[in-house]
Amino acid sequence: MKYHIIAFGCQFNKSDSEKAAGLLKQLGYLPASELNEADLVLVLACSVRQTAVDRLFGLKIKFDAIRRKRPLLTILSGCILSSDEKKLAEFFDVVLPAKDLSNLSKAIVGTYQLRNFSNIHPAYNSKFQAYVPIMTGCDNFCSYCVVPFTRGREVSRPAGEIIEECRELIEKGYKLITLIGQNVNSYKATSYKLPARNASRSVAGGQATSSLSFPELLRRIDAMPGDYWLSFATSHPKDLSDKLIKTMAESRHVMPYLHLPAQSGDDEILKKMNRHYTAGHYVDLIKRARKAMPGLAVSTDIIAGFPTETKKQFLNTAKLFEKAKFDLAFIARYSARPGTAAAKLKDDVSLLEKKKREKILTEILKKTALKKNKGLIGQTVEVLAESYKGGFAFGRTRNFKNIKFACDFDRTGELIIVEVIDAYAFGLLGRLPRILAILGTTASGKTKLAVKLAKQFNGEIISADSRQVYQGMDVGTGKDLGEYSLNPKSYKLKANSSHIMYHLIDVENPKGQYTAAQWQTAALERIKEILRRGRVPVICGGSGLYISALVEGFSFTKTRKHENTKTRANLSKLSLKQLLALLKKIDPETFAVIDKNNRRRVERALEIYYQTGKPKSQQETKQKPPYDFLLLGLTFPREVLRERIAKRLKDRLEKEGMIEEIRKLHRRGVSWKRLEEFGLEYRFVARYLQGKLSYEELYGQLNSAIADFAKRQMTWFKRDKNIIWLDKAGEAVGRAREFLKKS
Repeated sequence: MKYHIIAFGCQFNKSDSEKAAGLLKQLGYLPASELNEADLVLVLACSVRQTAVDRLFGLKIKFDAIRRKRPLLTILSGCILSSDEKKLAEFFDVVLPAKDLSNLSKAIVGTYQLRNFSNIHPAYNSKFQAYVPIMTGCDNFCSYCVVPFTRGREVSRPAGEIIEECRELIEKGYKLITLIGQNVNSYKATSYKLPARNASRSVAGGQATSSLSFPELLRRIDAMPGDYWLSFATSHPKDLSDKLIKTMAESRHVMPYLHLPAQSGDDEILKKMNRHYTAGHYVDLIKRARKAMPGLAVSTDIIAGFPTETKKQFLNTAKLFEKAKFDLAFIARYSARPGTAAAKLKDDVSLLEKKKREKILTEILKKTALKKNKGLIGQTVEVLAESYKGGFAFGRTRNFKNIKFACDFDRTGELIIVEVIDAYAFGLLGRLPRILAILGTTASGKTKLAVKLAKQFNGEIISADSRQVYQGMDVGTGKDLGEYSLNPKSYKLKANSSHIMYHLIDVENPKGQYTAAQWQTAALERIKEILRRGRVPVICGGSGLYISALVEGFSFTKTRKHENTKTRANLSKLSLKQLLALLKKIDPETFAVIDKNNRRRVERALEIYYQTGKPKSQQETKQKPPYDFLLLGLTFPREVLRERIAKRLKDRLEKEGMIEEIRKLHRRGVSWKRLEEFGLEYRFVARYLQGKLSYEELYGQLNSAIADFAKRQMTWFKRDKNIIWLDKAGEAVGRAREFLKKS
């Protein structure tokens, strides 16, 4: 048996459709992609306007066609007016108002009645965004609205259930959670308890309590860690509190977006609508909210041509638009709904006049929205990609603005940083952020060039050096600490300082391990942070694996700890020569670029093969990050590079204190074995300090080893045809300027 659900109208019907789908799956039904494949059809109706009701009658022909071929069970729910119920019952087998959805299972199978429809686990339509109902019904009885009649009076859902549903969504990786209710500001939980099945779990943010307001609920959910956005709809202006504004402003995850329906800008019309606020109060709310959240986007709902609305009264709504400067507005022509108080008023505004007023408001909106959107050009914004078509991703910014940007492949469901390059009244055009990467062999002057570019283009540097991540290893790794600042707070205090902010240096104790996978994760996090500050990330380093992992988006192999221990024990019995012979046979690509004196790395490459059956070079699957990279390579002719390496080594040994640095590391508990694992300077100086090498042997052997290392670096980098090799470092500024400005 198959089911098909059609949901008209608001997000509440969409949420109800997901819960209904969850129930139908429990009852053994499978989803049907097309209406004519279904054995059961559930329609969730909207009665906000007559046009929405008219669409229901259009389904009768389709139902009749299916019934001529086979049995079909049709159920109507959602917002249904009692005046429409009898007519709709002529072609729906069951009519079940939204407030009676707990009877849905009984209507289908005749037995088993749900205690609470809201407790059903939804079958979410999306894998990255979800609606979470926090309450249903409404007590406001606006004169034009049918919701109190179709969905009943306000009922708040227990906070524990809401928090647990949000927790599960966050753990599953959902990126946007929208809390919904007819008036979320009226939310007040009568109890604050977790569902029984999770009673042992703690609720984020504090102890259980007897009641919880909406701002308090929002704080509880926002306190849960994760990479997600939190939104809500809808708020009533009469209930919007300073406490909620403060909560939004102080939150980490709540979107800087407020949908606040005004409905009219005229006080007399607002009174007839039974809205319980004035236009002045509404404007003051917007001002207070924007003061607390400078980047806040505000949208609204407006009814054009409410009964008795004069042209003068309409102009007050137009003035409201000019004062409020909305980012978005949903403008609807008035449609009388039977049973409401407004239906008793004479609908004395013609359809032509309603259209005219709608157009006037739309034109005002276009001007204010365009001006606001143009102010975003050149800024970087976080975007939730919602769809992909024809090489373009379509999504929304954190403050709910539509944006389109070119993208290499489908990134739907990802949170991405995007640079705004153009603006329209109701949307933005963006591009993926541009990132500079300075790479090359050791002793090629990468750091000096990276600092120059960072100063020129308002950048921050991310080190891509596998040894500079370790604390206390300064001289031997060439950290050049005088070139930059490691402290973000001090950097902010020195806005005009010549020092550049540098990342991923000194992040790990040399006794520990810091892998390429860890670096990749940290680098992607730092890139986002830098872009959010409106700066340009500059990657700088000579660790080819690190740079490739970032630019190409390697997905590193994960091995099980117990398997890893057993394999490592077996490999430890072999000599380094035997390990290298095995690696050359199993994985010649990795053998060509690996440091053949670094036993730990050779063992790791072999571990991957023995545990997975595939060589390391084939293990790193790729998914490129959402950025455009300019790869600039620095090197010198071999003889010149050898001279630079020799001079730098002599300075480090005789002037910069490298030997003393390594002696101190050993005194602090870093073993000789661990120091040798770091390779090059640390390996040979450690041997010298142990009396295994003379000073002359130290210098000669280390100088040759560094030259060989530079050769291996070039072997790695030459695989990447996207690297632009520079004859002179001076070319880099022009290349970078062209790349960053190119649209």
